[in-house]
Amino acid sequence: MKEFEQELQDSLSKTNENLNVFNDALDNIYKRDITEEDFATILKQLIDKSSQLIAEAESYDTKPELFEAQQNLVLLLNKSHQLLLDAIEMANNQDIDKELLREDYLAIKEEQASLANQWKTLKEELSTDQGEK
Repeated sequence: MKEFEQELQDSLSKTNENLNVFNDALDNIYKRDITEEDFATILKQLIDKSSQLIAEAESYDTKPELFEAQQNLVLLLNKSHQLLLDAIEMANNQDIDKELLREDYLAIKEEQASLANQWKTLKEELSTDQGEK
Protein backbone atom coordinates (compact mmCIF):
# COMPACT_ATOMS: atom_id res chain seq x y z
CA MET A 1 0.00 0.00 0.00
CA LYS A 2 2.87 2.37 0.77
CA GLU A 3 4.34 1.83 -2.70
CA PHE A 4 1.04 2.71 -4.35
CA GLU A 5 0.64 5.73 -2.10
CA GLN A 6 4.08 6.97 -3.18
CA GLU A 7 3.23 6.38 -6.85
CA LEU A 8 -0.07 8.20 -6.39
CA GLN A 9 1.55 11.15 -4.65
CA ASP A 10 4.29 11.35 -7.30
CA SER A 11 1.73 11.26 -10.12
CA LEU A 12 -0.46 13.89 -8.49
CA SER A 13 2.55 16.10 -7.81
CA LYS A 14 3.81 15.87 -11.40
CA THR A 15 0.32 16.44 -12.79
CA ASN A 16 -0.05 19.43 -10.52
CA GLU A 17 3.23 20.84 -11.84
CA ASN A 18 2.01 20.40 -15.42
CA LEU A 19 -1.35 21.98 -14.63
CA ASN A 20 0.35 24.93 -12.94
CA VAL A 21 2.49 25.54 -16.03
CA PHE A 22 -0.65 25.25 -18.18
CA ASN A 23 -2.53 27.69 -15.93
CA ASP A 24 0.33 30.20 -16.00
CA ALA A 25 0.50 29.96 -19.80
CA LEU A 26 -3.26 30.44 -20.05
CA ASP A 27 -3.00 33.49 -17.80
CA ASN A 28 -0.33 34.84 -20.12
CA ILE A 29 -2.61 34.33 -23.12
CA TYR A 30 -5.28 36.37 -21.33
CA LYS A 31 -2.70 39.08 -20.60
CA ARG A 32 -1.34 38.85 -24.15
CA ASP A 33 2.14 38.26 -22.75
CA ILE A 34 2.57 35.27 -25.06
CA THR A 35 1.30 34.36 -28.52
CA GLU A 36 -0.68 31.32 -29.60
CA GLU A 37 2.58 29.94 -30.98
CA ASP A 38 4.30 30.38 -27.61
CA PHE A 39 1.34 28.70 -25.94
CA ALA A 40 1.57 25.76 -28.36
CA THR A 41 5.29 25.38 -27.66
CA ILE A 42 4.63 25.19 -23.92
CA LEU A 43 1.83 22.69 -24.50
CA LYS A 44 4.03 20.42 -26.63
CA GLN A 45 6.42 20.02 -23.70
CA LEU A 46 3.56 19.38 -21.28
CA ILE A 47 1.96 16.82 -23.60
CA ASP A 48 5.19 14.81 -23.69
CA LYS A 49 5.39 14.84 -19.88
CA SER A 50 1.72 13.98 -19.59
CA SER A 51 2.04 11.00 -21.94
CA GLN A 52 4.88 9.68 -19.83
CA LEU A 53 2.84 10.08 -16.63
CA ILE A 54 -0.05 8.12 -18.11
CA ALA A 55 2.24 5.31 -19.26
CA GLU A 56 3.78 5.09 -15.78
CA ALA A 57 0.39 5.07 -14.04
CA GLU A 58 -0.98 2.41 -16.37
CA SER A 59 2.01 0.19 -15.65
CA TYR A 60 1.51 0.24 -11.86
CA ASP A 61 1.04 -3.27 -10.52
CA THR A 62 -1.65 -2.77 -7.89
CA LYS A 63 -3.39 -5.10 -5.51
CA PRO A 64 -7.08 -5.77 -6.19
CA GLU A 65 -8.20 -3.54 -3.31
CA LEU A 66 -6.30 -0.62 -4.90
CA PHE A 67 -7.49 -1.22 -8.46
CA GLU A 68 -10.29 1.35 -8.36
CA ALA A 69 -7.99 4.03 -6.95
CA GLN A 70 -5.42 3.27 -9.65
CA GLN A 71 -8.09 3.48 -12.36
CA ASN A 72 -9.32 6.81 -10.96
CA LEU A 73 -5.75 8.10 -11.15
CA VAL A 74 -5.39 6.98 -14.77
CA LEU A 75 -8.73 8.61 -15.60
CA LEU A 76 -7.63 11.89 -14.01
CA LEU A 77 -4.32 11.81 -15.88
CA ASN A 78 -6.15 11.18 -19.16
CA LYS A 79 -8.53 14.08 -18.54
CA SER A 80 -5.57 16.33 -17.85
CA HIS A 81 -3.90 15.08 -21.02
CA GLN A 82 -7.05 15.72 -23.05
CA LEU A 83 -7.12 19.29 -21.75
CA LEU A 84 -3.61 19.77 -23.13
CA LEU A 85 -4.56 18.20 -26.47
CA ASP A 86 -7.65 20.39 -26.77
CA ALA A 87 -5.61 23.46 -25.90
CA ILE A 88 -2.87 22.76 -28.45
CA GLU A 89 -5.46 22.13 -31.15
CA MET A 90 -7.00 25.52 -30.35
CA ALA A 91 -3.57 27.17 -30.34
CA ASN A 92 -2.65 25.58 -33.66
CA ASN A 93 -5.91 26.86 -35.15
CA GLN A 94 -5.37 30.25 -33.49
CA ASP A 95 -8.82 29.96 -31.95
CA ILE A 96 -8.23 29.55 -28.21
CA ASP A 97 -11.41 29.28 -26.16
CA LYS A 98 -9.85 30.57 -22.94
CA GLU A 99 -13.06 30.32 -20.94
CA LEU A 100 -13.61 26.66 -21.86
CA LEU A 101 -10.00 25.81 -21.07
CA ARG A 102 -10.24 27.56 -17.70
CA GLU A 103 -13.46 25.70 -16.86
CA ASP A 104 -11.91 22.36 -17.83
CA TYR A 105 -8.79 23.17 -15.81
CA LEU A 106 -10.86 23.98 -12.71
CA ALA A 107 -12.89 20.78 -13.09
CA ILE A 108 -9.68 18.74 -13.27
CA LYS A 109 -8.27 20.49 -10.20
CA GLU A 110 -11.48 19.71 -8.32
CA GLU A 111 -11.31 16.08 -9.39
CA GLN A 112 -7.66 15.96 -8.35
CA ALA A 113 -8.56 17.16 -4.84
CA SER A 114 -11.39 14.64 -4.69
CA LEU A 115 -9.06 11.81 -5.69
CA ALA A 116 -6.59 12.78 -2.97
CA ASN A 117 -9.41 12.77 -0.42
CA GLN A 118 -10.76 9.43 -1.68
CA TRP A 119 -7.30 7.97 -1.23
CA LYS A 120 -7.14 9.14 2.39
CA THR A 121 -10.51 7.53 3.07
CA LEU A 122 -9.55 4.27 1.34
CA LYS A 123 -6.24 4.14 3.18
CA GLU A 124 -8.02 4.50 6.52
CA GLU A 125 -10.53 1.79 5.58
CA LEU A 126 -7.80 -0.60 4.48
CA SER A 127 -5.76 0.09 7.62
CA THR A 128 -8.83 -0.62 9.77
CA ASP A 129 -9.58 -3.83 7.85
CA GLN A 130 -5.99 -5.04 8.25
CA GLY A 131 -6.08 -4.21 11.95
CA GLU A 132 -9.17 -6.40 12.39
CA LYS A 133 -7.52 -9.43 10.81
